[in-house]
Amino acid sequence: MIAPGSAGAGARPRDFGYCQARMQARYGERPSPSGWQRLGSSRDLGRMLEAAHASGLGAWLFHLHEPLGPRSIERGLGRAYSMHVEELSGWVPEPWAPAFGWLRWLPWLEQLESLARDASPPIPLEPLGAWLPQAPARALERALAADPRAASEARRSRDPAGALEGAFARIRAGEDAGSAWIAGWHQLRARAGRDPALALLQARIGAHREQMRALPSSASGWPARAALLRVLEDCVRRDALRPAAAFAYLGCCLLDLERLRAALLDRALFGERMGERAWA
Repeated sequence: MIAPGSAGAGARPRDFGYCQARMQARYGERPSPSGWQRLGSSRDLGRMLEAAHASGLGAWLFHLHEPLGPRSIERGLGRAYSMHVEELSGWVPEPWAPAFGWLRWLPWLEQLESLARDASPPIPLEPLGAWLPQAPARALERALAADPRAASEARRSRDPAGALEGAFARIRAGEDAGSAWIAGWHQLRARAGRDPALALLQARIGAHREQMRALPSSASGWPARAALLRVLEDCVRRDALRPAAAFAYLGCCLLDLERLRAALLDRALFGERMGERAWA
């Protein structure tokens, strides 16, 4: 993977053409349906990792370290995604970089909610530098140390670290982490400009979120996930050179990672005893 934030000779691109070219290379490496099928047929964790490397998912496995248990899988995949978001935020025009960078926190919402409520997170985040690039780690340290009354709404809306402090303040006031994260993203995105295709994509993702909330706990989320993936893939193709396509690409990355995570955890926890999962 290219070093996070590198965009050629230090100059940030002026439009989404540069981002599209770099993004398309990674997008084209995603597994085909037959590649996912081969992954699903690998019952052993070692064979599963070999199949994942061969399928185009190898870049997501770079931060997995032995011994491979649930905690190391969660941490390694989350770090790989967060670093790729850092990479992509260096490809986009500067006004959009904070809104793209904000997506680095998505795998860690449960941990951030625990930290905001002064609880112990399910996966420890210390030392911060072990799982986040330096700048986001400093932002998290600031958010943890902040007096909830100290960060003004003006600073929260223009500064990613301030937006993180604002999200922590909303969580401490009783909001769930997902809603607090979305509010922070809207603040940062508002600085960047308008994209009608992105507004449509937001509405489709919001509808998916409500659909998932309404599902009974015993129901499979795969049909809804598969429908959302088709929406995201259509946006990547249809809205190339627009901000919406880059956000949709990261959505595809997250769904691929969720599917890979399910497969790895099944094999790490249950091995030959694992059941068949529609998502994995």
